[in-house]
Amino acid sequence: MATRLRPSKIRIEWHERAARRFVMALALVAFGGAVSVSPSVDRRLVWFLVAYPLLWASLAAAWSLVAARRLTLAIVQAPVRVRAYDRGTFEVSLANDGWLPAFGVTIDGRLSGAHELTRLPAQGTDVLAPGEQIERRWGFRTRVRAPMGIGPFFSSLDTPGSPLRVIAEFSAAQPVAVLPVQYWLRAEVGEVLRGRRVSGGRFAPRPAATEDCVGVREYRPGDNPRLIHRVLSLRRAPDLFVKEFEDPSSDDICVVLDTSAPMAGDEAIWAYRFEKAVSFAVALTRALAARKRRVRVVFEQSGRQEIRIRPRQSDVASLELALAALALTDVRTTVLRTLTAETRKSQSVLFVSLAEVSEETLQPRLSSVSLTPNLVAMFTEKAVGQ
Repeated sequence: MATRLRPSKIRIEWHERAARRFVMALALVAFGGAVSVSPSVDRRLVWFLVAYPLLWASLAAAWSLVAARRLTLAIVQAPVRVRAYDRGTFEVSLANDGWLPAFGVTIDGRLSGAHELTRLPAQGTDVLAPGEQIERRWGFRTRVRAPMGIGPFFSSLDTPGSPLRVIAEFSAAQPVAVLPVQYWLRAEVGEVLRGRRVSGGRFAPRPAATEDCVGVREYRPGDNPRLIHRVLSLRRAPDLFVKEFEDPSSDDICVVLDTSAPMAGDEAIWAYRFEKAVSFAVALTRALAARKRRVRVVFEQSGRQEIRIRPRQSDVASLELALAALALTDVRTTVLRTLTAETRKSQSVLFVSLAEVSEETLQPRLSSVSLTPNLVAMFTEKAVGQ
């Protein structure tokens, strides 16, 4: 059940329309009372006609203030994650837990973050009786891949006759992860692996902590002594046996995502290329995982980050969530050092670059394949939601 929130702050604003009406009515009454004063007119009636609007306005303002403090709000339905350029809806419940009815109730709010829709259209009801609650729903569409929050919300009360508008603020916001745009790739994307160059200096598989032992076999000359199965070798002495792991060089693909823009150029262009690169890296990883290939996605964001993807859809979803808040950096040299290090330990390295020039052209020793922005566009068939 959604947690109900009480107002974190109560604000009072001058209701311009109601205030003008109040001032005009007060002036007319005062003027009429002044010109009609005569010995035959009871002055108490004149004072009553003058004081009545003041008393009514004061009572209405106090009524709004008391009723606003007893409002509670809850987000009863909201998405946890959405995609960029995707649509979503959420629902808010507003309840009156007090003993006074709330008049002229409206609800609005904001979507926090770098999104186009930052103010929600106001909705409400004329009267919210004690113990009653109303549900209101809004729709939105995300425009960028950036962290988003649903909230804060504001509920205003306009009691008839009150020159003041009382606004109850609910500062809590529910975070929503905005995932990259989902790309559909062309079938030719599998050709990128055929153009790779095999890196040298790796003659035997090196098991990592996350790799599984697939069996045990007899020792052959050239096997790494560290792979010897000690317990079984002692039992079957003088024969030696070694552990056999899945060869990571046979199906392990490393996708290095470029997170740094070149030194010169329009920032808007690099930001646009970066968004396409992030979405393409996810789509490429999904395509490789669908072919039963294991993928490592490496990128720089406050240090080196690595995500291992097995041929499972849940791992790809975890990658999308990890890249939801990825931002462009200025660590160009660090990215290139990471790329160089990956080419030394992996046979298949795909570098999703932001530059138009391939890194192999600048650094011929790199045994990798650079996917430049023009190749990203060539391999992309369409984007979902655009």
